[in-house]
Amino acid sequence: MFINEPIEQDVVGQDQAVQKLKKKLRDIQAKYNQALKKLTDTEQTLMRVLNTRAYQPDYTHPLIVPATDGSDLPTVVPILLWSDWHVGEYVNPNTVNQANFFDADVARQRALTLFKNTLTAIQMLQHSYTIDTLVIWLGGDFITGYIHEELQESNTMSPTQESIFAMELIQEGIEHLLNNTNISGIYLPCNFGNHGRLTEKTKVSTAHINNLEWMMYNILADRYRDDPRVHFLVCDGHILYLNVWDKVLRFTHGDAVSSGGSTVGLTGSISRWIQKQDNFIKADMTFFGHFHNTLFGKNFTTNNCLIGATPYSIRLGFAVEPAEQAMVVLEQGGSFNLRLGIAAQ
Repeated sequence: MFINEPIEQDVVGQDQAVQKLKKKLRDIQAKYNQALKKLTDTEQTLMRVLNTRAYQPDYTHPLIVPATDGSDLPTVVPILLWSDWHVGEYVNPNTVNQANFFDADVARQRALTLFKNTLTAIQMLQHSYTIDTLVIWLGGDFITGYIHEELQESNTMSPTQESIFAMELIQEGIEHLLNNTNISGIYLPCNFGNHGRLTEKTKVSTAHINNLEWMMYNILADRYRDDPRVHFLVCDGHILYLNVWDKVLRFTHGDAVSSGGSTVGLTGSISRWIQKQDNFIKADMTFFGHFHNTLFGKNFTTNNCLIGATPYSIRLGFAVEPAEQAMVVLEQGGSFNLRLGIAAQ
């Protein structure tokens, strides 16, 4: 037998009051969280404003003043351009009308040939000039990466494997020059390329932290942190400036310049881009990679590549040139009086 006992009214009233208090507490908590978020957003906005107002642009660049040995020979600084090696890409000769073959073994062979020929060129210059300092530009696209879907099928290694391979080759080149010359200083301005990115589309303000080559440069810089002869200048942005004596040098990979899909009209595109940049910081010489062609303009130099002809370059009608990398020689008190290509095959 069940006995229905009436629930006392004061108990029901207490439960209702508790529920109302809980709801009121939730509302207060929600309003508090909302106010806290607004306060945080306001503080962040205020800090950005204060930082913007306090910011004074720094137009100074690293300055290189090479030592002289007191001889009668003029002092020069060779500027070596290393870029666009694409060490993990595979080129099937059947896809380029037998104009090229490229894989990891060929990449290594061409890199070693480049180092050997670079040393020969420096030793020849030392008969007529004093050379104490080298600038070696690491200009990006040392790897091919997976920026296009088909590269996942055709590359001989993954982007991480490719980065390690490229890093070891670069270090081998640095060591070759250090061990076989009496150079006392090597400066390495570093730009990342578009192929090293980890994102589908190109980023701008955060491009560097999403690029394997930027990571690679920082690892190399750490390896040489205790060597007073080697100075890495790793760029977080897309453009890097360097002063050698009184000359301002501008380095950038080159993918920001619209080439229209070919090298036809490239000189005009480059000149217009330089003119825009000169409105901000004027440079005496601008160095580009990216275009896989050697061009020597009045105020610019574009670097070639190690990979050579590819199905992509053949399809767009790019010139088929032997693998090479450019060298520009800057004379103290003078100008860029010597520019040449260093053969890599």
